[in-house]
Amino acid sequence: MTAIKDLHEEKLFLYTMVRLYKPETVVEVGVSQGKSALAIAMALRDNHQKDKVPGRLKAVDDWSRAHGGKAGSKKPAFELLRKDDVARYVDFISSDSQAFLRGLGTHSIDMIHVDADHSLEMAYADTFEAMRAAKKLVLVHDTTNLPKVTEAMVLINNQMFPCSANIFITPMRGYWIGSPSAFNVAASIGAGI
Repeated sequence: MTAIKDLHEEKLFLYTMVRLYKPETVVEVGVSQGKSALAIAMALRDNHQKDKVPGRLKAVDDWSRAHGGKAGSKKPAFELLRKDDVARYVDFISSDSQAFLRGLGTHSIDMIHVDADHSLEMAYADTFEAMRAAKKLVLVHDTTNLPKVTEAMVLINNQMFPCSANIFITPMRGYWIGSPSAFNVAASIGAGI
């Protein structure tokens, strides 16, 4: 069983945000092997047990590309969550991130973690749709170590879409934290501008 203290700093950040915001609905697009999903599910479990706040994670991935040599399978992610006894808080959904996100209503999901396709077009589209659908919190991963994701954040920053959720941009090592009004500064810092 994974202890909270053993979570990698990025996963500890996710765990902390879920504990702090206490979302009832979380979507993660881009699950891969399930390490982020594990942190989110652990926090949902603790929110339920300690604070009586029920929560569900919708773990969305099409599993069509190689994720650690395991192309086409959600089994590694499911097994990781099952081993830690948190799979009961997770619904695995096999879907393209855009198809799923576009199907969500405006401000219908408490928290969305974006970590799917890291191309410019898809990072932009996924973040845009997450901003539309989220009520409380949007987390965007890999904003400084992957240039196309950085570029997508700068494009979104330059257009300043309306968003009711707080936006947290999470690069590989370290975090920039902001609200929609501070998104401009966070994206600029993340892009090295």
